[in-house]
Amino acid sequence: MSHFFEGCSSLYSFNFPKMTSENLKYISYRFASCDALPTANLNNFDTKNVESVQGLFKTCISLKTIELNELDTENVIDMSYMFEECCYLDKLELNHFNTQNVRNMSHMFEYCSSLKEVQLSEFNTHNVMDFSYMFASCRLLSVADASKFDNS
Repeated sequence: MSHFFEGCSSLYSFNFPKMTSENLKYISYRFASCDALPTANLNNFDTKNVESVQGLFKTCISLKTIELNELDTENVIDMSYMFEECCYLDKLELNHFNTQNVRNMSHMFEYCSSLKEVQLSEFNTHNVMDFSYMFASCRLLSVADASKFDNS
């Protein structure tokens, strides 16, 4: 289900009823370039076996609010480009993300030009091999607690 809505520049909303998708492994670029999407709620989306969320919301230039509180990220390996160029996001609460298996967080928040605060103090980064450009061009970012990041 990668690239499912990619480029749907007029998509304004979506609704996922509680779905069982236990075989789903890749939701990469699923909403990429959905230019008109102001909010996203993935709380009813079963992601327990997902391995890649690469570019999930990449270039969602109107996105202001994301509900990801119930997103199961335990098996995710790739979070690169996940929020890249989400120009209107100003705050993200991601402490609930289980990042124990993630190996790539590169470009994750790059060009999030309105991002002021991102909560990721509980990220387990022991297996991450690539952090490159993770916060590049986040000019307004003032709160990002990475004190528990382990890159040894």
